[in-house]
Amino acid sequence: MSIQNYELKKGNTFYADVYFTSGGKPMPLTGYSIFSQARKQNGDLLANLACNIVDSDAGHIIISALDSVTSQWELQIFKFDVKVVAPNGDVDRTKTISVKVTRAETL
Repeated sequence: MSIQNYELKKGNTFYADVYFTSGGKPMPLTGYSIFSQARKQNGDLLANLACNIVDSDAGHIIISALDSVTSQWELQIFKFDVKVVAPNGDVDRTKTISVKVTRAETL
């Protein structure tokens, strides 16, 4: 899995590209269920994030939130991870990623 920390301007669309790997090779995601939530520092739910498989064979997904959602967020640092559930029920999660929400200067 490859991902980095982010900075997001309040009111921008949030996108995070995530690539799942196993043993250094892409992890096919056919039949997997994928979930992600953004949480405030205190653990309160900020938003359920959209999870879309871009290329199942490459293990590539995009996590996102629309600008209409992020425009309601406070200036803060939030955290998210990605939960994948295999067809056999096995559960795995990515590392936790921090996102700093900053003020947009151009309104």
